[in-house]
Amino acid sequence: MMKNIDLHIHTTFSDGRCTPAEVIEIVHQEDYNIISFTDHDCIDAHKESLPLKHKFEIEVVPGVEMSTYYDNYELHILGYFIDIFDKELNRILDYHQFKRLERAEKILKELHDLFGFDISINEVFDKATNKNLVGRSHIAAVMFDKGYTNFFNEAFSKYIGNGRPANVKKTTFDAPKVIKTIHEAGGVAIVAHPGVIQNDFILPDLVDKGIDGLEIIYPTHTSNLRKKYLNIAESYDLLVSGGSDFHRPDVKSNKIGVIDLDEKYFTQMKEFARKNY
Repeated sequence: MMKNIDLHIHTTFSDGRCTPAEVIEIVHQEDYNIISFTDHDCIDAHKESLPLKHKFEIEVVPGVEMSTYYDNYELHILGYFIDIFDKELNRILDYHQFKRLERAEKILKELHDLFGFDISINEVFDKATNKNLVGRSHIAAVMFDKGYTNFFNEAFSKYIGNGRPANVKKTTFDAPKVIKTIHEAGGVAIVAHPGVIQNDFILPDLVDKGIDGLEIIYPTHTSNLRKKYLNIAESYDLLVSGGSDFHRPDVKSNKIGVIDLDEKYFTQMKEFARKNY
């Protein structure tokens, strides 16, 4: 039987709106068999979901989406088949989470100093299920609630998005360190949504640094983009991954079920991880 696969799902442990249990219920309803929770710099959803996945016989691949930079260009790297109890991986994630909190506090200061917006870190915490992992989306939610923006995304387009006046650059480990950490935790390292980040010119360098594949099957990747990245993957002998980048069930463009990752690509990833790491 053909399996339905979605390897890019966020939960309330980062900036998603559904708990791991709620995601698994949705996955079951959509007839998906293989998924991965890929929360930003956090793997706690996997620890919580261990007793849940057997209820519906769903394969939950241990995963994470890690923030990093290469040559000053922002980059997200997905790690799959990782050991969620690996000490170094958990140390890196703890560091990233601490720096996310530090960044959030700096953004709040910039919003106050530049625009007079009065937002406390506790108000941001109220928007985050996981108090150890606050981000810009939680700040944006408070901004909307307090009437500083007319709609949620305005916070990013006008104030805190990349290149906007109140944005603060993330402090993270660099891409080679992130790739190495994923490998040492037994996982494969995949460049997330390259068509969104649009830093294609750094891909050859990332291959030299050990990147294993590209997330090609992605909701906003057009057929032409998919062909382009499939050609790149073939030329560098890279793995192919894909997922919905699910955050909330009321956003149609990123709902679970909007992508269809061919099972052959998943099998290749799994075998590659088993043989190499």
